[in-house]
Amino acid sequence: MIFIGGSFIGLIFSGIAAITISIVMLRGAIFAKATAWIGIVGFTFLSLLYYLIHVRPFALYLSILCVRADRRLARTVVVSPRRT
Repeated sequence: MIFIGGSFIGLIFSGIAAITISIVMLRGAIFAKATAWIGIVGFTFLSLLYYLIHVRPFALYLSILCVRADRRLARTVVVSPRRT
């Protein structure tokens, strides 16, 4: 998924709106409480998913850097075998 311009902000605002609507549903008497809780939990996880998708490229880059640093360290450390 590619985020262009303000699309990430739009997704965050729509998630906040959906969670707010679910909270209003929880306080009202028209909808079932289970429906409101499913909305709150579902849209919270969806907002976290959008955030992780946006942050993931940095986390992927950071993990690649850590692996490269570990390989370089492994090449420089020479362990001599024990002689018995």
